[in-house]
Amino acid sequence: MVEVITLNERTEDVKEDTRTDGNGHMVENVAPEPVIDKTKEDLETQTQKTRTWKWSVVYLCFYGFMVQLKPGEPFITPNLLSAEKNFTRNQVTNEINPVLSYSYMAVLVPVFLLTDYLRYKPVLILQSLSHVSIWLLLLLGTSLLEMQFMEFFYGITMAARVAYSSYIFSLVPAAVYQRVASYSRSSVLMGVFTSSVLGAITSFAAGYVKIRWNLWSELVIGLITGAQAILLLVMGVTNDIWICYVVYALFKGFYQFLVPIAIFQIASSLTKELCALVFGVNTFLATILKTIVTLIVADKRGLALDVHSQFFVYFFYFTLLTVIYLSCSAFIITCHYRNQRAVEETTEEVAIATELSPMTTAASEGTTAHNGTTIKT
Repeated sequence: MVEVITLNERTEDVKEDTRTDGNGHMVENVAPEPVIDKTKEDLETQTQKTRTWKWSVVYLCFYGFMVQLKPGEPFITPNLLSAEKNFTRNQVTNEINPVLSYSYMAVLVPVFLLTDYLRYKPVLILQSLSHVSIWLLLLLGTSLLEMQFMEFFYGITMAARVAYSSYIFSLVPAAVYQRVASYSRSSVLMGVFTSSVLGAITSFAAGYVKIRWNLWSELVIGLITGAQAILLLVMGVTNDIWICYVVYALFKGFYQFLVPIAIFQIASSLTKELCALVFGVNTFLATILKTIVTLIVADKRGLALDVHSQFFVYFFYFTLLTVIYLSCSAFIITCHYRNQRAVEETTEEVAIATELSPMTTAASEGTTAHNGTTIKT
């Protein structure tokens, strides 16, 4: 009796779960409401996540703007040369300024390693405290050693930029990397508005440039580097301060246009956890090169060249980079179109062969068995 009751209960369960369609077939009764509810929940969750990272990007861009809002920075050198500080031009050029490159290289590796370990925010706090230290030393310091410490803290602020650059990529999906890279860079440049108006505009515009960077990047970089070489030459030969201002603005504009594109290209090929490490290594290698150039060209232990002579050295350096990039571009573009032509010729040969032998193609589509039935192959 128990078995019969159980069987009847199972039969009733089956009847509740099935229905009959117009043809008399039994169909399963599927309720769509849970799927709709789940879809609505997913959409609400996705909307909440999008709203969260957008506000995080806004806050981070605001920080980048505020930390670079330094109206007194263009007057640091005149202040050091003034009667109040009483440093000589040689001391500023060959003993104080070079410390920045050395300190930047020394603290960069610890900073970008700590960035990955501490997850960005503590490094940004360290950067803010270093900015405060810079201006306290400028206001209260009087000795050469104190001014060298000022440059040391400046090196920390520059090294900590890797946390700002990589933090933003940990907040957003990969699909918007290029756009948020342009936003973060533009906000930084707006903070130094007086000297980088053109850079802010071109950096923002770089977020919307759509070309095949894997094919044309070397050509774009080569052409812009060549233009920068010409601008350095102009700054080296002219004595007109207004020409120097205009040329410097153009030089910075070209540079800032390339930065977000380079950042986006690197970030798009990385996981979120590796951004700080790779950006840090890249910046560290660049800093080593910068330190070597500074040691040779500007430091009193090297050539100790004056400002005009340094512009000529940098002109030849940028000219060499232009030749390298344009040569690489010519090679890459030639290989691309050669491979493309080879693919097109192969495709045409296959198409012609198919047109000339249709019976062979049809015959290859099937074979006949012993009983006369065609079998597809």
